[in-house]
Amino acid sequence: MITIQDENDHSPVFSQQSYQFTISENLPDNTFVGQVTASDSDDGLNAHISYRMEPFRGARSESSSHSSGNSNSNSNRDAAASDDPNRRFSVDSQGSISTLLPLDREQREKYEFVLVASDSGSPSKSASATVTISVTDVNDNHVQWVNQSGSMQTYTIPTMNQYENYRITKLQALDKDSGENGHVFYKLNQNADYSKMFFLNESTGDLYIKSVQEITSKKLMLSITATDGGRPPTESPLYMNVEFEGFPFPPFPAGGGRYDTKESDKPTVNGVNGRHDTEREREPEPEPEPERSFLGAHVNKIVFLSLFLILVSLMCFTLVLVIWYRYKLTGERSHTARAGGCSKTIPSAANGNLRVSKGSLSRNECDSALIDQLMLSVEAGIFHYSLSTN
Repeated sequence: MITIQDENDHSPVFSQQSYQFTISENLPDNTFVGQVTASDSDDGLNAHISYRMEPFRGARSESSSHSSGNSNSNSNRDAAASDDPNRRFSVDSQGSISTLLPLDREQREKYEFVLVASDSGSPSKSASATVTISVTDVNDNHVQWVNQSGSMQTYTIPTMNQYENYRITKLQALDKDSGENGHVFYKLNQNADYSKMFFLNESTGDLYIKSVQEITSKKLMLSITATDGGRPPTESPLYMNVEFEGFPFPPFPAGGGRYDTKESDKPTVNGVNGRHDTEREREPEPEPEPERSFLGAHVNKIVFLSLFLILVSLMCFTLVLVIWYRYKLTGERSHTARAGGCSKTIPSAANGNLRVSKGSLSRNECDSALIDQLMLSVEAGIFHYSLSTN
């Protein structure tokens, strides 16, 4: 019997050259990420495969791209530690990849590394494949207000002739999450009276004066909430004061007047003059619509009325034609023949021919004269007649 011993002449082969996995952030340790598979055509130890992870060649930490000077060496060490997949993941002998600790998408949303499969032959042979792990977002960050100190801010509104559509400020809040989890909405938390006085754009955070007719106090406190679009959402409240220097308000002229801002009358925040000036520009007033003539304003009505009158006229004309035609076909008409001092009414048929019956004519002189007159009319083509035997 001849036994052929295997020689390690085959390298491991991965089922695919690259693997893409997705995992949610904040999951506990040892969470399964994905499975890779490699095989070897050899036998025995030459076909036994083990896996290891190596940093992706050319990978670079985000923090290292912003470093310079004496901090380069420290940043490079941090980059190497951050790019080392063995600090975040593990792979067992079956090619199963798991997490070593919870992942934070806000710190890093994608991991790329090289997975090496090696056999146990001598010398050992190996193959590699790339692995990309994407971290999906969880709504784990709260909305945070921008440029807001711990104390309540007061926005002072100077005296002016027209308050409507006056922008008080532009509020801004941020959320570090992504997608809908990081989309921020703004809401004015007040009763119906406050909604008549102020308008808050829920998307941009622009706060405007809507009307001052309902204002009964020189200083008003507003409560505003910034909320993200997560499920469930997170929110952050904000309180601010709005103070009107011109309260109580005098009667305003009809239509109001534009306020001419002076250097001493610029809007202030917490008494600091000139702050947030660029945020208080008035919205441009809409251009007045051009006046139109009576004909231009009612052209549609005039066209409709004209068409209606034409339709009624056509209907009346058609009705007259129908009545005339029916009268012509079925109407009973007659013809009066005259000769000398005699006259006689002779009826006509439906086709217009004169109906002359023997019984309707006597043999007196008048009838003879009438017959002669009728015959002359017939010869001239004026009438057609039919002589019945009645």
